[in-house]
Amino acid sequence: VPEAVAVEGEGFALTYGELEARSNRVARRLRALGVGVGSVVGVLLDRGPEFHAGLLGVWKAGAAFVPLDPAFPAGRLAGMLADAGAEVLLTQESYGDAVEGFAGRVVRVDGAGAAVVARESAEPLDIALDPEGLAYVIYTSGSTGRPKGVAVSHRGLANHLGWAARVLAGAGEGGGAVFSSVAFDLVVPNVWAPLLAGQRVVLLPQELDLSELGERLVAAGPFSFLKLTPGHLEVLSQQLSDEQARSLASVVVVAGEALHGSLAQRWVGLLGAGRLVNEYGPTEASVGTCVYPVPAGVGAGVVPIGAPLPGMVMRVLDEGMRVVPVGAVGELYVGGAGVARGYLGRGGLTAERFVPDPYGAAGSRLYRTGDVVRWLPSAVVEFL
Repeated sequence: VPEAVAVEGEGFALTYGELEARSNRVARRLRALGVGVGSVVGVLLDRGPEFHAGLLGVWKAGAAFVPLDPAFPAGRLAGMLADAGAEVLLTQESYGDAVEGFAGRVVRVDGAGAAVVARESAEPLDIALDPEGLAYVIYTSGSTGRPKGVAVSHRGLANHLGWAARVLAGAGEGGGAVFSSVAFDLVVPNVWAPLLAGQRVVLLPQELDLSELGERLVAAGPFSFLKLTPGHLEVLSQQLSDEQARSLASVVVVAGEALHGSLAQRWVGLLGAGRLVNEYGPTEASVGTCVYPVPAGVGAGVVPIGAPLPGMVMRVLDEGMRVVPVGAVGELYVGGAGVARGYLGRGGLTAERFVPDPYGAAGSRLYRTGDVVRWLPSAVVEFL
């Protein structure tokens, strides 16, 4: 349905047909600059009409992208681009100062640059992508040292998005919304799952004040799903009436931090059992590892993180990598299709954190999360 709305935001709406044409033109412009399979492209764009076309264009050119947050200092942006080996930067005129030191080619998708891109053909390219190939590089916050570039494959991304499209977008018809930094993988399902289900993605403005979040979401909703942090959920608790909260989305997914029972109790009371979902997953495991649809009567402590998503494996092991019994404390190791390729350019750290799975098929790997957990008798994992 090419005339259906794919992406909308403040002052714009793009149909699926328009998004297809724009992304093909971006891809052809990138190809003309030498971008291809194995290339990495930095993407520094507002959440506006060029955002999805830019990201899709990188993939259609055969490359991987590094999503950059315009709020980051120029030095950090330059460091990430250099570390990732980005040859080209896709950006807009307003971020000229932020990219002054970039040594590669710069493609601007607005102003005079828009005319250059528009001259490219809108016909699709025929570029074969390897499922094991690189889809994107997302940098960790660097709170424990130099930021690390996590290299995520198309297979890992597709595994998670397949679930998100079926279960999250499939819970309704209203699509989803993006209102958090695109430089963190929490927003990945918000960006892509609605499109995989033929729904719409609502992009809230880059400079949105959190005091407006509830009002903006209510005006744009109702949604099939919303994925946000417990902090966002707390904000919405203060901004929305019970009726507004109840009708905001068919499913509300909480991730990024521990979810406490007191906050969960309020939202389960509004939404009903199972419509609030607690999700856990390190960036190194392609967005999400496990989920826990929160039941009625959840306790006051930290809400469990649940059971593995399709294609994922959770192992609770001791210091000798032996399986610990139900109820015993151990470290969480994550395996399955979502395990990332590793840390870009950091072989030693990759070997330390991504290890062979002694209980899996030949060649399978586990990511050591460093998180302390235990299995509960109910076959879900409790985060300690």
